[in-house]
Amino acid sequence: MFSEECLEKYDIKKDDNRILKEAYIYALKGLSIVGAHSADTGLVDLGVNSIFIKSINDFFNDEDEEILKKNIYDIIDIREDLIVKVGYVSGKIYNQGDSLLKKVVKVFYPSKKEESPYLHDAPSWCPTNDEDIYETGVKVIREMEENPLKNKLQVITFGALGTYEKLKRPDYNKKYRRNLVEFMMKVLASTLNEELKEEQLDDIIRKIDRK
Repeated sequence: MFSEECLEKYDIKKDDNRILKEAYIYALKGLSIVGAHSADTGLVDLGVNSIFIKSINDFFNDEDEEILKKNIYDIIDIREDLIVKVGYVSGKIYNQGDSLLKKVVKVFYPSKKEESPYLHDAPSWCPTNDEDIYETGVKVIREMEENPLKNKLQVITFGALGTYEKLKRPDYNKKYRRNLVEFMMKVLASTLNEELKEEQLDDIIRKIDRK
């Protein structure tokens, strides 16, 4: 799937498919941060919800790797469109302490500090080739290996992604479906908040279970 150059450059003995999927989830989290903020401001989602659900469905159905790669670029395109709609300049580097990250921490446990707890580039990540995707997937895996907290955050991530199955229930109306998608986005956004405590993570898990 990935080139020999990628494999040699990063020298990581991991399953290629897992590396792709970790990068895929990272792209979804970047969309979720912006999507959660746009939902709070009442903006039209520009088709974000449909892209979000399709991407999750393809992820769990183990679609062809080329489809997953294409989805990553589609996710990023809709994220950039949404950033412009929200009123921020597309292509700006959203780093620690930036205004978007400060305003978008309307998840379960926003930081009390001035600076943003989001120490990542998920909302601005723009891969241009396979190597960029591979490098990010490797980075996510290595961070999980080095930080046990990130493993629990990943469990929460899959719990949130798994709730998409409930969208298939015929007795759920349009408003409930929209609220469920917004909930999923807020959970995914919260998994990038490294200031969350153990009890807060447990509380998020209970919220997922109640869905």
